Amino acid sequence: MKGYRFARLGAAVFTACTVAACSGGGSGGGPNEATGKLTVTLTDAPVTDVGEIWLEVTGLSLKPQGDGPAIDFALDPPLKVDLLTLTPDNAATLLAGVEVPAGAYDWLAMDVNAAFDGTTDDSHVITTVGGTEELRVPSGRVRLVSGFTITADQATSFMIDWDTRQGLVHPPGQQGYMLRPAFRIVDMTAFGTLTGTVALATIQDAGCLADDANDVDVGNAVYVYAGKGVVPDDIDGADPEPVATLDVKQNAAGEYAFGAPLSPGDYTLAFTCQAGNDDPETDDTDADPNTADKVAFSAGTDVTITDGQESTAAF
Repeated sequence: MKGYRFARLGAAVFTACTVAACSGGGSGGGPNEATGKLTVTLTDAPVTDVGEIWLEVTGLSLKPQGDGPAIDFALDPPLKVDLLTLTPDNAATLLAGVEVPAGAYDWLAMDVNAAFDGTTDDSHVITTVGGTEELRVPSGRVRLVSGFTITADQATSFMIDWDTRQGLVHPPGQQGYMLRPAFRIVDMTAFGTLTGTVALATIQDAGCLADDANDVDVGNAVYVYAGKGVVPDDIDGADPEPVATLDVKQNAAGEYAFGAPLSPGDYTLAFTCQAGNDDPETDDTDADPNTADKVAFSAGTDVTITDGQESTAAF
């Protein structure tokens, strides 16, 4: 895993905008006559049981507070990206320094071409054995309902982290995959950085090796929960659900490391070597790491994220 280097974002972001006419134009209207600049990027917390997840994004919409219409931005051509290639260091740019009316907004929505329509030319999944299957996002639109504010004469930057470990499911009896909304939004003008390591002895636990066919590089993840003192649980649709899941990978120094930007606040972290067993539609938690097809966690570790600072953790 490469070392994370997060910089404060203005109009420039992690990657240059590679989509022609990124803003695509927007409809008029807005909270007031003053404007600010908005940047939106997309990253991913990867899942391990598929090879590629291709998503075709066609546009974004912003809804000002009040009765006015949403402000639409079309991506022309659409942005087509393999979510599993994205990291905070290599995020896909959706909007880059686009001028929008300043003021309060109710939501941001992302439109995608992702339907069970008999074609894999738009959004699709490549399986680990090389097969191609359709990918559906319910309604073709993902609405992020957290309110936000665009400040006049300033740059505002948001990173959307689509956690595919929580969102990607294979509905029983159906062909293809469904990608459910499973997001966190990080305000990249006010964030802290989490970094950490997992000891090799922890990864080499007997139960982990047995579950991973003696492969120390499989199934390692740190789950992040909002608040201190949270008892770790898997992804199963019931609280507590993680706000983020972070892959643990070997870095250039030979350490098993993880890292991510997080919004300021208190969190509980927990390590598991069995993330590959976590079915987001079932309860897979088990206190015994030697139980097959279950997910066992380390004891939770509390951490506080402070704006502009780096916080560390170790397992």
